[in-house]
Amino acid sequence: MNKIIDKSLEPYSVHIDEDNYAVVKYTSKVRADGRSLFKTDSYHSKLRSAVKRIVRLKAVNDGSTESLNSYVERVERVAREIIDRLSI
Repeated sequence: MNKIIDKSLEPYSVHIDEDNYAVVKYTSKVRADGRSLFKTDSYHSKLRSAVKRIVRLKAVNDGSTESLNSYVERVERVAREIIDRLSI
């Protein structure tokens, strides 16, 4: 399995297998054997949709209440940060 790990995606990463792209979140927990634990959020058939999912997760992660305008601006900012680095 391949993985896409990038600072702009943190705390999420994308795990790639022959069938799909899995959006996973690092849980900061460690297994008894010393390996990090991850929680799978979603599966996607295209990398673009996996990255869009991460944008949405990062934009809504703080639980705040805000105007529609403010939310859209935040989603666009997060998307720009990720897309600028990934160029997909």
